[in-house]
Amino acid sequence: MIIYDLLTKNKKNLNFLGKSEKNIEIVDKMFTEFKKHNISVDDLKNVKLDDKYTNLKLNDMIVLYEKYQETIQNKYIDENDSLTILGKNIKYSKMFENSSIYFDEFFGFTPQEYVIFEELTKKCDEISVTVCLDKIESDLPKESDIFYFNRKYAKKLLEISERQNCKLNLVNLDESYRFKNEELAILEQNLSGKKIKYEGKTENIELFLASNPYSEVENVAKTIYDLVKFKNYQYNEIGIIVNEIENYSEDAKAIFKTYDIPIFIDEKKELNQNILIQYVISLLDIFTNYWSFDSVFQYLKIGLLDIDYYDICLLENYCKKWGIKGSKWYSREFDYEPLNDLQEKLEAIRKNVIGSLREFQSVFMQNKTASELTKNIYQFLIDQNVINNLDKKIKQYGIQEVSNEYNTSYKILVTILEEISELFENEKMTFEKYKDLLLVAINNSELGKIPATQDQVILGDIDRTRSNKIQVLFVLGMNDGEFPKANKQEGYLNDNDRLMLENSGIELAKTSIDSIYESQFNIYRTLTIPEKKLFLSYCSSDKEGKSIRPSIVLKKIKRAFPNLTQKSDVISKEYTVTNEKATFEEALQVYKNYLDGEEISETWKELLIYYYQKDKKRFSKAISGMNYTNKAQKISSENIKKMYGNTLITTISRLENYRKCPFSFHMTYGLKLKETQEFQMTSLDTGSFMHEVIDRFFEYLDEKELDLKLLSDEEIKDIVNNIINEILGMSKYYIFSSSAKFRIMTKRLKKVVFESMQYIIYSLKNSDFKPFGHELEFGQKSDYKPINLKLDSGEDIEITGKIDRVDIGKLNDKKYVRIIDYKSQIKKIDLNQVVAGLQIQLITYLDAITEQENFDPAGTLYLGLIDNIIKSNKNLSDEEIEKEIRKGFKMQGLVLADVNVIKMMDNKLQTGYSDIIPVYLNKDGEITNTRSSTIEEQDFEKLQKQVKKIIKELSKEILDGNISIKPYYYRQKTGCDYCKYHSICMFNNNIKGNDYDYIKQQNNNDILNNIDL
Repeated sequence: MIIYDLLTKNKKNLNFLGKSEKNIEIVDKMFTEFKKHNISVDDLKNVKLDDKYTNLKLNDMIVLYEKYQETIQNKYIDENDSLTILGKNIKYSKMFENSSIYFDEFFGFTPQEYVIFEELTKKCDEISVTVCLDKIESDLPKESDIFYFNRKYAKKLLEISERQNCKLNLVNLDESYRFKNEELAILEQNLSGKKIKYEGKTENIELFLASNPYSEVENVAKTIYDLVKFKNYQYNEIGIIVNEIENYSEDAKAIFKTYDIPIFIDEKKELNQNILIQYVISLLDIFTNYWSFDSVFQYLKIGLLDIDYYDICLLENYCKKWGIKGSKWYSREFDYEPLNDLQEKLEAIRKNVIGSLREFQSVFMQNKTASELTKNIYQFLIDQNVINNLDKKIKQYGIQEVSNEYNTSYKILVTILEEISELFENEKMTFEKYKDLLLVAINNSELGKIPATQDQVILGDIDRTRSNKIQVLFVLGMNDGEFPKANKQEGYLNDNDRLMLENSGIELAKTSIDSIYESQFNIYRTLTIPEKKLFLSYCSSDKEGKSIRPSIVLKKIKRAFPNLTQKSDVISKEYTVTNEKATFEEALQVYKNYLDGEEISETWKELLIYYYQKDKKRFSKAISGMNYTNKAQKISSENIKKMYGNTLITTISRLENYRKCPFSFHMTYGLKLKETQEFQMTSLDTGSFMHEVIDRFFEYLDEKELDLKLLSDEEIKDIVNNIINEILGMSKYYIFSSSAKFRIMTKRLKKVVFESMQYIIYSLKNSDFKPFGHELEFGQKSDYKPINLKLDSGEDIEITGKIDRVDIGKLNDKKYVRIIDYKSQIKKIDLNQVVAGLQIQLITYLDAITEQENFDPAGTLYLGLIDNIIKSNKNLSDEEIEKEIRKGFKMQGLVLADVNVIKMMDNKLQTGYSDIIPVYLNKDGEITNTRSSTIEEQDFEKLQKQVKKIIKELSKEILDGNISIKPYYYRQKTGCDYCKYHSICMFNNNIKGNDYDYIKQQNNNDILNNIDL
C-alpha cells in the first residue's frame, strides 16, 4: 500500500514506472530483493554505470527506495527487515552461548541469513550444516554441476566460520540411506552426473503416457487406490509433485473425490476470489463506477445480503428491461409499468438496498480520513448483517476446509483495514483511491491452507512443497517446457543489469541463466524424494488438444533404465475395478465400447448386472445419456392438448415460424420461453412505433374529415410530429425519450416516419385505390371473423391476425382489393417461399378479405418504411433526388396482370416503370412480364387454395407433436439465422442426423403450373 502511494505521488519523477498494478508488483519485488541482500540506498547511489538505460531504471528505484525508507523509518517494520533486525540483535542475547547449532534442509542462504550465521558463530561452540552435495571440490563446469550453488554456499559458510574461529561440520553423505531399492539409488547417481545403466527388470520406477492431463490424474488415483487397498501403503506416505499446480488442482479435487481418496493440495488461493473480499470490492465499485448496472448486481448477487436470490433475479430482469443504472437507482421510484404487485415488491427491495448504500455514500464523501473511512466500511458490514450471513454460509457448507478459508479471509480483511487506517490515518481519500489501496493489499495477500487430517495424499509443486518420509512419489506433467519449466522473462532488471551491479559489488538475485542451472538441482531434489517407488507421467496433448513433447529428463532416465516399461491410455484404456462410485463410471464406458463392437469380460458383465439390479432408474438414465443425440422427440397428444387446447388458435406469422424450424416454434410458442427484455431500441420497437403513427395519422384524417390528396408536405409534417409527441408520452414508448442517445435516435425516427408518410400520401394521391381500413383484425371480438379450418382428423384450426392496410378500387362494377403490409425494410414476395409455407401471410389475408367482403384480388404488397440512402456518381437536382427516394419506397409484391387495374394503382403510369408498384409497361402500354411482378386472376385463386392447404399441413404437424430440429435452407439463408435457441438444440449439419429442410427453387411459371387444385 505504501508503494502504491509512493508511485501515485511520484509519478512525474519516474521515467519507467507508473501507478499500474504490474508496476506495484515490480517495485515490491525489487524492494524485497534489496532487503534480502542488505542493499541500502547509499549502496545504490554509489553505483556508477555507463549504460544510460540501466541508470535510468536504477534512478527510478533509488527515488522510490529512498522515499520508502523515509516513510517507514521509526514507524513501521517491513517484514523483509525481520532477519536484518535479528542479525543486529543476536549479540545482545545469551541464548546461543556455548551451544551447538544444527542447520538442516537449507539449499542456500540469502545475505541476511549469512549475517545471522556469522553472528551465531561468534556465540556457539560448533555448528553443523547438512549440505546436499557429494564433495566440496569439483572439476565440473558450472552448467554441468547440479550441486554448483550448494558448493558455493558451503564454501562461504566455511569462510565465515574460519574467520570467527568457530568449528563448522559440513554434513554430506557418501552413502545413500534413503532408498529402499537399487533402482532409486542408481537413478540418484545418474541425476547427479554419473552414467550408470540398470540392466535388471525395472519394478520400482514406472512411466505412464496419458492422452491428456485429466487421464493423467485419473491414472494416479487408480494407482493410489491399488497401493493403499492391496499393498498396505498409507495415504500420508504418498506424494504428488507437479510444476504448475493450477493445471492439476481442479481435476485432482474431482477425481480423488470419486475414488474416495483424501488429498491435501498445497496451494495458496488468491484472496480476491473470496466472497467476503468480493463483497467489499463490489461495494466500492458501485461508487467508483457511478452505479453501473453490473456493479450493483455484482454487489447483490454475492449472497451476503438478506435478500432472496430469486428476488434479485426478478429485480435484474426489471432493471434490464427499463435500463436502470446510474442515478435512476435513486432519483426515481419503480413506476415504469402500470401498478402491479411485482413492481411494488421490487420497489421495496430498491428502497431497502439503495437507502443503505446512499447513506454510506453520503458519509463516505464528507471529506473523511482513511481512518474514519475504514471504520465506516466495517460499520457498514455490521449494519448489513454481513458477518452473520457469512457465518451462516460457513455452517451451510459444513466442510472444514471451506470454514477455515472463510474465517481466515475475514481475519485478513480486518488486518488489511487496520493497516490502511494506520498507514494513511489522517489522509483524506476518494472512493477510487481507497479501493485501489484495498486492491493492492488484497492482491498481495493469499489464503494458505493447513492439512485437515494427517492421513492424506499431498499434492504440491516443485518449488513450494517439502515432503519427508515419502514412500511413493508421483511426478506429473513431465513434458517439454514444463519439466524443467521454460525460462520466464528476466524482469525489471535484466541479466545485463544484474551483472553490471554485481561488478560494482552489489549482488542481487540469480540471473535467468543461473535460474536454469538451479532448476536442474530442483529436478534432482524432486526425483530423489521417494524411498520405495517413483511414478513418472507425461501427456501426449494438453487441455486444448495440442500435441506436446516429453521432457528431455525422461530421455536421460530411459537411457539409464533400458528395461523401463511404459504404460499408456492413448491407444487403448485399461478399465479397473476400484470403489463403487468410480467403477460405475468405468462400467458405463466398458458398456459403450461393447456397443461399438468391443468384447466384454465376464467380470464387467457381472458388474453391469449388479449396478442394474441395485438402482434400475439410475442405470437406465445413465445408459440413455450415453446414447443421447440432439434429436427432438415427439410431444405426446396429451401434452399437445395441454399446450394448445381443443382448438389450435394461431396466427400466420407463427405458422411461418413453424415452417422455419419446428423446434424453434416449440420453444417460443409451446414452452413460451422468453429472452430477458433489455433496455435497447430494437427494430421491433421502431416498427411498432411507426405502425402506430401511421394508423393514428389516418384516424386523424378521418376524424377531421381531411382529404389526403389536398395535404401539403408541411401539413403532413405537423400532423406526424404532433402524433409522435403524443405517443412518446405513453409508458410503453418510454425508451424513446429516456436518454440523450435515444432522443437523438427518436429525432432521426421522426424524419423516417415523415418521409414514409410522404410516400404513402404520394402513392395514394396518384392512385384510384382508397384506404378501406387500417389495422383490420381477424378474431372472435373483431370486425372480421377468424379464419376457421377443420383438419381431416377432426381438429379445429382458428387463424387470427391483423392487416396493416386494405385499399379498394372500383372498376366495371367490381371492387378490387389490395393488401398492404408495412415492413421496416424492403421485402419481396418469393413464390418459392410461398409454396414452402415461409411467406403465406399476405395471400392468407387476401383470401380472408375477399371471402368476407366479396372483393376481387388486385395485389398483395409490402411497403418498406425505410430511410433511403441515395448513391450517385453525379450531382442530382432536387427533382432527381425526390425521384430516387420514391424508387426506394416503391412497393414490392404481386399485382394482378390487368393493365386497367394497374393504372388504377398508378394513375399517372403510361409506359416504363411505375414508381409505386413493381410493374413495367412497354411503349405499347402492355405489361412486360420479365420486368414486372404480376400474375393472372386464376393464379391468385391457385395461391389462395394452396395456402389453405399449407396451413392445414403445418397445423397438423403441430398437433401431431412434431418438434423436429429441422431448420429450412434457402438461398444461403436458414432457420438458424437469428435463432435464439441454438445453444439448446445444438444443431450442426456436420453431425449425423442433423440436416436442413432444403427449399426447392423453381421459376414462377413452373410453381403456378404445378399447383394442383
